[in-house]
Amino acid sequence: MAYAANTDRMSGTTGIFGWATAMFRRDEATRTKMKLYRQTRRELSNLTDRELADLGMHRSNIEGISREAAGL
Repeated sequence: MAYAANTDRMSGTTGIFGWATAMFRRDEATRTKMKLYRQTRRELSNLTDRELADLGMHRSNIEGISREAAGL
């Protein structure tokens, strides 16, 4: 007879602790994405219009490009 192990219980992803762990990981991922978004936006904003044009971008695209780069 075969037995299946309850891997959720073994990895600590059940109950309130599992919920809190999942929420913390999700929040951590969001913070990481927001950090990348702000860094990308800051760096692109510091470029001149000529430098942006050389990259094929316009200043009005910085917001969208930053969001896309961060996966938001």
